[in-house]
Amino acid sequence: MMHTLASRASHRAHAPASEMPLLQFGRYLLDAHSYTFHAPGARAVPCTRLEYRVLSSLLMARGRPVSMERLMQKVYAGADEEPDPTCLRVVISKIRKKLRAAGIGDPIVCDNRVGYRIRDAEAEVEVLVFDRARLDALDAVLAFADANLPEAVALLRRPA
Repeated sequence: MMHTLASRASHRAHAPASEMPLLQFGRYLLDAHSYTFHAPGARAVPCTRLEYRVLSSLLMARGRPVSMERLMQKVYAGADEEPDPTCLRVVISKIRKKLRAAGIGDPIVCDNRVGYRIRDAEAEVEVLVFDRARLDALDAVLAFADANLPEAVALLRRPA
């Protein structure tokens, strides 16, 4: 137990300065100071340095897939370890187990052809609402253009 705590403290002390203190996507929050992953209604999940880097890469992608190659670049940047896809898959598996044990479920989606992404139904609904509003606005512009097109054409054809 003591070795694990010392190991975590050591990993946290070597966190890159470029890491943001808090990352949020939908209802998920990742804290760079405490290396913890949070979701409403669930207990905080402590992360190792590699787990933190995987989660931060996925959260920064905001629901878009991150290729295995890109994840390895981001996760192993400046690390002593050699990038290893098998090791990375094991890290992702451990993250999934921790999140399920904390009552969060499994928000990490794997698409073998594209990569990994983090899924949050709340964030996806926000995107759908935005897309619907954008389409409604476009429909309104098109309706306005259709209604006013004959008048505009008549003005253009009128002699000066």
